[in-house]
Amino acid sequence: MMSPFATTLKTLRLNRNLLQKDAADLLGYEQSYISGLENGQKSPPKNDFIQKLIKSYVLNDQEQLMLNNAIEQSRYTYRLPKDASLEAFLIFQALEKQITRLGKNQMQLIKIALSLEVLHESEEPKM
Repeated sequence: MMSPFATTLKTLRLNRNLLQKDAADLLGYEQSYISGLENGQKSPPKNDFIQKLIKSYVLNDQEQLMLNNAIEQSRYTYRLPKDASLEAFLIFQALEKQITRLGKNQMQLIKIALSLEVLHESEEPKM
């Protein structure tokens, strides 16, 4: 499985015409570690790796933003807020159970639903 972080890390390396071994040497890590990160077998690394990456690759502001977004999007664990409703718990649980079995159309429908304007219960939908 390729996470957003894995894809971004590989893109940054390829944009600099580096082989994985070259990137590993530059960053001070084993090539197998870089490979694991790029293949999504490892979770996004700690901040010290990210800071080394930013300095070694001389990432510009846009690349740093892209990298930070990819890290945020690649979390494997999520927490519901303490004030989440019962419905939120039930939806989250159902999603967790089925997430790997959802098809492309189901994913698109969920994205559409999440993009809709949130109405308070007392408001009437706009037609």
